[in-house]
Amino acid sequence: MISSYKILFSVDLLHDFYSTSFCKDFSIIPSPATAKYLKANQLLYRQVNHQLLVLTKVNTGAASIVPNPKDKVINKLSATAVLSFYLILNNPQFFTITQAGQLSFATHKFYFNNLTANSFNQVLYLSKPLPAFIRGNAYAVGNIVSQGNSCFQCLADHSNESLNNTTFWVAKNGFQYATNQDSTRVLPKIINYTLSAANAATSFTIKAFALNKMDNTTFDVEQPLKHHLFTSDELTTQVQINLEGLMPGRYRITINGTNIYEENSVYIDDTMYANQVAGVLEIFSHLPAANEYALYTIDDKTKDTPVNNKPNWLKYSIRFPNRQAIWKYIALRKSLADISINPNPMNYDFSSTPFPPPPLPSSDADIFLSNKPIPISESPPAFKLEILGGVNGESPPAPAPDPLQSGMLVQHNNQDYFNIYLNY
Repeated sequence: MISSYKILFSVDLLHDFYSTSFCKDFSIIPSPATAKYLKANQLLYRQVNHQLLVLTKVNTGAASIVPNPKDKVINKLSATAVLSFYLILNNPQFFTITQAGQLSFATHKFYFNNLTANSFNQVLYLSKPLPAFIRGNAYAVGNIVSQGNSCFQCLADHSNESLNNTTFWVAKNGFQYATNQDSTRVLPKIINYTLSAANAATSFTIKAFALNKMDNTTFDVEQPLKHHLFTSDELTTQVQINLEGLMPGRYRITINGTNIYEENSVYIDDTMYANQVAGVLEIFSHLPAANEYALYTIDDKTKDTPVNNKPNWLKYSIRFPNRQAIWKYIALRKSLADISINPNPMNYDFSSTPFPPPPLPSSDADIFLSNKPIPISESPPAFKLEILGGVNGESPPAPAPDPLQSGMLVQHNNQDYFNIYLNY
């Protein structure tokens, strides 16, 4: 048999902060179980800059053979296979430049998969669909919503402002974004759990339920547990949950019929829990060929087929939003007269503020605040500083926020501020 490799799928990590959109802030590595599975099934994986590539071996036999085996996958993944890849964060400034929402990474990690059914503007996103805008709902700074083929980011807390009100909303590009809804609680296989006093008992039945792959939503497929019963001689609220034998992944865990956490599922993985892993992405292989997220065509081939003589294959994407904040210029020498903007399509404006939000500089200074949040990016808007008396007759360019500067990002009353110090 003559064989070669074709791309089974790729995952692009993208970010609005970067001028190229390529997010190289993560290393993408297979979980230990996935690394073994890839090797056993002759699959290759490579990370090229911002992109994960997974390749599979295919038949390159003669087209004259009937039925034609050409380009058929040699080792098709079983319908039960799940490929898991860890996201290892390499850039400590990632959360400074990212609008991640109120996500507690002490207990939760990013979670993405190919069951999201989030095809948007012909891009297959591994993040959940953004919630549709509903006027009258309460929205907080940083919330992102969708309407039609567009999405919008909230600039100020409110509950009844239309998307046309640019004081409260800014239009984003026609993308879907990873937000705090794309997260999961991560737990080890041994969990010391405390129940409420009302649920104290001497006997506790522990159950674990896996994903139902018929609807890809509910967790009602019970898994056998070696340690399904925990007992105590006295009434207690302290229960040790032992999930030895469970494969790493998402499960719904119950004690005496009640979920242990409010989430629909939790991610059980000792490696993720014990190490500095920022997230995980899972690729499921059970989707039918008619599903655009499926790995294979109806005749068990990859989707690595040129279109109009251009390379084309199954491409997934994850896109992160850049952080938007009030820009706060601090002129220590009290010589800043104004900040000019030309051109100014976003209608940004700066004004001197006698009572600025904290923290305040240790010495007296002029402080100018933007009239609304401005995104941080590698290619920021061009502002000019109007200096009293001028600087050699010129208006110098205003510096943009520096993610590497300690204390640049601060929060006050649920609003982000970028502190930018000027030596003028």
